[in-house]
Amino acid sequence: ASGLTLGNYVGLNYYEVKGKLEAKGIYVLVEKKELDENDKTKYQEDVIIEQKPESGTKAVEGDTVTLYIPNIVTEYPDFVAEAWPLSDIETFCKEYNIKLETEYQETD
Repeated sequence: ASGLTLGNYVGLNYYEVKGKLEAKGIYVLVEKKELDENDKTKYQEDVIIEQKPESGTKAVEGDTVTLYIPNIVTEYPDFVAEAWPLSDIETFCKEYNIKLETEYQETD
């Protein structure tokens, strides 16, 4: 069986890594890992934050690699019901890397 040396996958999109490894016959396990509150803004949802075994390890067909991704809840606050000011919504979106489009409507 031909083997491969595992790269450092931290910071990469897990879908891409999973696809590449599975193409080489490696079994990939994806686990969600709880983050501290202050780490939640550091990571994006589909990005690998840890891996086992670590990079540099030789893997052969049939081996298992575990990729850890952040357990981030993708539920957004109800900005309208909670009467968020626009500046706070903009800050929230920037923090979570959300593209915000603002449309203005005239009212009396």
